[in-house]
Amino acid sequence: MGAPVPGFIPEECFPVNMYTPTSTSGGWTTDYIALNNAVYAWIFVHYNVTSAHGTLITPLRATTISGGVVLTTAVPIWWGNTTTSTNAIARVTDAVNYTFSGSLTGNHYLIFGIDPTQLGDGYDFIALTVAASSQANLMGVTAFIKPKFAVPVAKMPDFLA
Repeated sequence: MGAPVPGFIPEECFPVNMYTPTSTSGGWTTDYIALNNAVYAWIFVHYNVTSAHGTLITPLRATTISGGVVLTTAVPIWWGNTTTSTNAIARVTDAVNYTFSGSLTGNHYLIFGIDPTQLGDGYDFIALTVAASSQANLMGVTAFIKPKFAVPVAKMPDFLA
């Protein structure tokens, strides 16, 4: 018999689509998600770069579902270029934003670790803003949220604001 399964993503780390894969031309802001029922959130960015361009990605914190402001505390960030001979991701310097290199193409993963207790009083919502990039590049954003209380998927709180 194999090792016990530690848990299931939908029950222990609920996925929420923040932005369907689309062009980064013109820049945009994702949907806001509520973290008042969350212990932690990992914001997962999948970026397909066909035209190398330095693109700034900035998490925002907000008290409502609009008008976010830049984080005041640096957060953990992981990055990986999955087009290379490995799909490894590595921890990079904690920061309040991340700029993709203007010289790399291919598929990239970027993960921001967000602790809701570090957002500040009244800041229960987060989003990402994406600076304008080349029209040929595509990006999608999914949050994986660790809820405060383990519940069946059918009873999971609605994190999408």
